[in-house]
Amino acid sequence: MRIIVLLSLLYFPTLSFASDEGLYAFGGVGFGYADVAEDNTSLDRQGIHAEIKADVSYYKSSFIFDLGIGWFYNEVDNERVNTFTESTFFEGSLRYRFNPKWNFGPILMTAVDNDNTFEANVGVNSTETFVGLRLDYEPDVFQTNKLRLNLTAYRDMTISERDVTLVLVGLQFGIPFWDSEKKTKVVEKVIVKRKYIPRLIKLSENRMKATFDQDSGFYFATGSDEPNKEMVEYLDRLVFYLNKYSKEWEKVEVQGHTDDVGKLSYNMQLSKRRAEKIRSLMVEKGLDKKRTRIRWFGPKKPLINEKTAQARAKNRRVEIVFEGVQNMKSFFQGLSIIQ
Repeated sequence: MRIIVLLSLLYFPTLSFASDEGLYAFGGVGFGYADVAEDNTSLDRQGIHAEIKADVSYYKSSFIFDLGIGWFYNEVDNERVNTFTESTFFEGSLRYRFNPKWNFGPILMTAVDNDNTFEANVGVNSTETFVGLRLDYEPDVFQTNKLRLNLTAYRDMTISERDVTLVLVGLQFGIPFWDSEKKTKVVEKVIVKRKYIPRLIKLSENRMKATFDQDSGFYFATGSDEPNKEMVEYLDRLVFYLNKYSKEWEKVEVQGHTDDVGKLSYNMQLSKRRAEKIRSLMVEKGLDKKRTRIRWFGPKKPLINEKTAQARAKNRRVEIVFEGVQNMKSFFQGLSIIQ
């Protein structure tokens, strides 16, 4: 196990999808199982392990980094001996984000300010190191705050004459270091500077449309179904938002369009490929394919009915229609923030 843990510290693949980057403060509790295996004896002991702790967590698009402090208590025994251990500890963890809800990675804990050797008789204070793995699940409960459930397994690295294993389940609640209003203002300031903003239009009481064209900074070259870099990066944030608030909408429809240059049959196929390409990217980034569909119109629904290069560039586009929106105002605000 120690080899696996050390290897996992060395490598994490990168993935970019999230839009909840920033610092969060967490507090929580954990409860689980402790096992002390004595070397060359039959005095193995098992029992309970409990802890309370506070973490500072740094969220990035592909990983989470934690630093924390806490206090634990455990009691292990067998027919001959009973051991109590309580100690202050520090911990650090780096976890890879598979998607907005799941993350996994190594964790390092150092127990201080007590006899942490798990001996039957209380000795002098010692500092011991534990290394393990942690799996977190973050359900969609709050819009700004966070709730996470974690499963952690530790193994001692420095205790002599015995092997100590700790396994526990934890529950933590977290809040951002800044209020949501201030965070929104910062993001909107960046939006204006970047100018990569799809136009959002309300179509009905529960339908909204986002248009991706040259004016928004997201575009297709003539005859191409490949989106530009800015569109791909935006789709990361869009899919993250749609997954986080999956109950706020029912269906996503990707619509493909072209300009009027070339044969109609060719443009119809090109608009279909554009719609398929964007949907495929969104599905690859985690969107449920069953809740998506595509439509394609070729040059039949231009934004601008002019025969100029500028008009044609605007007509080479995709549009994403969100159907079954539960709260149009909050959904519009959410899509505006992630830009």
